[in-house]
Amino acid sequence: MKAASPKSRKIKSTKWKWRVLIAALLIIASGFTLKYFGKKAEAGEADSTNGWLWGGSEETGDGDINGDETGVGWISTNSIDCDTDGNGFWDITCGGDNTTTEVLNYGINIPKVSCGRNCKVMGYAWSENIGWIDFNPQDHCEIDYSAASCNDPGGGTGGVFRFGKNLKGWARIVSIAEASAINNAGGWQGWISLSSNTSGGGVNYGVTINRDNTLSGYAWSDELGWIDFKYTKITYESLQICKDSCDSRQPAPVGGILSMKRGDRQKVVACYGDRSKVSLCRGGTNVTNDTIWKSNESSDVIELKDDYDDNCRTIYAEECGKEQVFASYSEENKTFLVDVQPVCGDGVKECGEECDEGENNGACPAKCSESCTLNKCRESNWREVSF
Repeated sequence: MKAASPKSRKIKSTKWKWRVLIAALLIIASGFTLKYFGKKAEAGEADSTNGWLWGGSEETGDGDINGDETGVGWISTNSIDCDTDGNGFWDITCGGDNTTTEVLNYGINIPKVSCGRNCKVMGYAWSENIGWIDFNPQDHCEIDYSAASCNDPGGGTGGVFRFGKNLKGWARIVSIAEASAINNAGGWQGWISLSSNTSGGGVNYGVTINRDNTLSGYAWSDELGWIDFKYTKITYESLQICKDSCDSRQPAPVGGILSMKRGDRQKVVACYGDRSKVSLCRGGTNVTNDTIWKSNESSDVIELKDDYDDNCRTIYAEECGKEQVFASYSEENKTFLVDVQPVCGDGVKECGEECDEGENNGACPAKCSESCTLNKCRESNWREVSF
């Protein structure tokens, strides 16, 4: 794997300055970890971003990630990256030993849609070398950690936001912010610019969300140089209602109509997971028993029964008609309409039927057809005559 920073802007940090500061920053970073993340971290599988950022500058020009870089190295965007075997302990690649130190839940959550400054990017990333990187410092500075100043270089209070397919704003390296509060950061402030429009610099750069939800582009730190986002991907989780199981590949027509015959039964399950898979009922976690289900209680069209043992809900079609089913999980809502059709041929005239004479349905001279519509039989000119 290769990584190279843009050549048009020289990295300001030097090896000797970085080496002098790193020990102090790690001490502060570890203090922040113990002090704040026991109560503040909300991440892991709940966060949308996973993968790695690369903060490195190749002053030797060899283009290889081989340890001679002057930057910060790999940065994890989700605690899942640092607990690949799921045993709950920090992996060796993230500075742990995979046996003694419990991994903390953390991650970055990027909004699904663009809404400017109403769409905050939330959470933290982790670097073995510099500690935590805060993507919404406007909510944390002077509340969760100290800094000489909470104002970003643009005069605001920091924070990263989604504008269309781009991320803009300021993230912050917490260890440097903490060091600045005690005048021990060598003049550094720890700000990371996500866009050249943010920093006002002369080089055009930024971070983009691609069509396949991978990220690309660079962020910039005046102190530590370029940070490459191309090894990171967004995985949005979603709710879907599926027939029978989460792997059935049979979505219930959410937002549409589920057709049933009176007397039929249909099992449905609530599935939650990667939107690209769960929307097609090709995976996800069955969250049926943790989902809120509702139907029209004043209607007798269907009965929605809780089959907790099978971790599903069963729809019983009781009467012909239409009734809406509502499901809610993790702030996501799904609604579909159950359309119960009558059973033609059972001798009971129901909604949508013109007639139903059961076994007597058929062609003329029967009054009722096999599709429960009235036959239009021609009158015959023949008459029975007695001799």
